[in-house]
Amino acid sequence: MIRTSILLSEPLHQRLLWASKAEGRKFSAFIRELLDQAVAKREKKQLDKMYAAMEELMGIGTSGDPTVSESIDEILYGEHGAWRGSED
Repeated sequence: MIRTSILLSEPLHQRLLWASKAEGRKFSAFIRELLDQAVAKREKKQLDKMYAAMEELMGIGTSGDPTVSESIDEILYGEHGAWRGSED
């Protein structure tokens, strides 16, 4: 473990101290658990946002043609392909 210092307001410190005593736990262990829960909650919220964004992107790249992977060269470079290059 790593020892660190934080500044707490006196009322917050007192509330945390009372809560840890009410649960019969050491103050440091109580604080570690609260911090761990708070960080986990934030991480979950961030993951939920990322997954929601990924769900919005699903299906954007579908072409509707199930044989695209077999004919990609013709689609891109063929006689009527999407990319012809420049004549410069």
